[in-house]
Amino acid sequence: MDVITKIDQRKEDDCIYEFDLKGFFNSVNRHSIHEAALRYSMLLANCVRNVVDYTRYTFEELRVETELIKVDYQHWKAKNKQSIYRSGMPQGLPLSPLAATIALENKIEMPELTLYADDGILVGGKDKFKEFVKKSIEVGAEIAPEKTRIVGNTFKFLGVTINIKDRIVLSEDSWISWDDSKLED
Repeated sequence: MDVITKIDQRKEDDCIYEFDLKGFFNSVNRHSIHEAALRYSMLLANCVRNVVDYTRYTFEELRVETELIKVDYQHWKAKNKQSIYRSGMPQGLPLSPLAATIALENKIEMPELTLYADDGILVGGKDKFKEFVKKSIEVGAEIAPEKTRIVGNTFKFLGVTINIKDRIVLSEDSWISWDDSKLED
């Protein structure tokens, strides 16, 4: 488990930051997504660009907290209509978490970071977390301040409780020592 390894390797003065990326998929800017996908392959870049550029939303799908970008395309001008787009990947598409994560990891190469979709753990000092926040903003991701905290000896991440002091991982009604080799599976 990646988080456990990072916790074991932390320095004395390091903190463990737990955070959530607010509206992550639809807030990552399109250029960052395309640029990151291009590093992997032209096919992936074209697929991502087509999904991002040509997905339209009906008004029922729009949410108040989502930053909207109004785009007027040539074929819509002829009909005198205007489409409203979200700024990043649509929520709910299987490609969204992958594309948004690739865009973020393209800008942020931090071994102290563990990211799963829009939830993350960063093991490091205050300066390391500030650097992460700054680079996230460059990509268009926003850290949700209400869901960001420095965790103590016990915290929950991705549905499991991690107890640092006792070196165990708890999941519902079972537990395992993080020194147990079965945890790697």
